[in-house]
Amino acid sequence: MIAVLGVLATSAVAWSTVVVHPRYDAVSPTAGGNAGDTVSELSDQGYNVQINGPVPVPLSRCKTTGIHGIPNAVDALPPSSTTVYVDVSCPDDI
Repeated sequence: MIAVLGVLATSAVAWSTVVVHPRYDAVSPTAGGNAGDTVSELSDQGYNVQINGPVPVPLSRCKTTGIHGIPNAVDALPPSSTTVYVDVSCPDDI
């Protein structure tokens, strides 16, 4: 029990970079990472991806600020039938 609490406490302090999808056992990115990597990971899992926000520079220079639409129910539709929305923040300089 102490080891589990230690892991939970450590996870609460550090930014988590992945979330395990309950139905497909797939790993999904969370906010804070490279937007290009986030979109690639979600696309590789079969999701349709919609980018929210202006992208005046290569997506790899942008950060993911939010991800919406990843199903969390066991009876969710397959990824190919699901659109995931990725909020991004990009630098203004080109």
